[in-house]
Amino acid sequence: NRNRAMQKLSFDRMDLMGGEIFQSLLSFFQNNPNLSDLEVGICVFGPGCAHQLALALEGCNQSLKRLHLSGDSQSGGAQSAEIIEKLRMHPQLSELALEVMNIGTTECLILADLLHSTIQTLNLSSNDIDDEGVHALFGGTLQLTRCVILRFLDVSYNIVTAGGCLSLVSLLEHPNSNLQ
Repeated sequence: NRNRAMQKLSFDRMDLMGGEIFQSLLSFFQNNPNLSDLEVGICVFGPGCAHQLALALEGCNQSLKRLHLSGDSQSGGAQSAEIIEKLRMHPQLSELALEVMNIGTTECLILADLLHSTIQTLNLSSNDIDDEGVHALFGGTLQLTRCVILRFLDVSYNIVTAGGCLSLVSLLEHPNSNLQ
């Protein structure tokens, strides 16, 4: 109970022990209504770890405003999907970074539903996002209207070609776009 006031938790370059660290901290996540900032940097998100992190995110009390996950080349996209799915439970999330998480089209389709929320900063750099993924996120009138609150976007170091760039141009030229 003494850590209920903790607002930020950060893990960097750690062995997450297959997710055991998140499993052992599950009660912390469930009982800390003030945790607004979670950062897990340069770690391997294997299946067990991603699942335990997803459970921890599910246990958070909707207080999360900033989430920064940075995997490495061994992190898998399928595991990212489970984590992204749990982000729906955090309507106050304004800053989301999912770097080097092997995010592809499937994960972009899940992530697209979150863009109508309060996300102002989105960093998806160094993933496997292709033209289809960019279109899932930002293509079409519905997606463009959902992205009006977005102020910062980083999709660098992905596999986007000219076709995907057209979806980004539509986003940038949208009359209600707030991207800087």
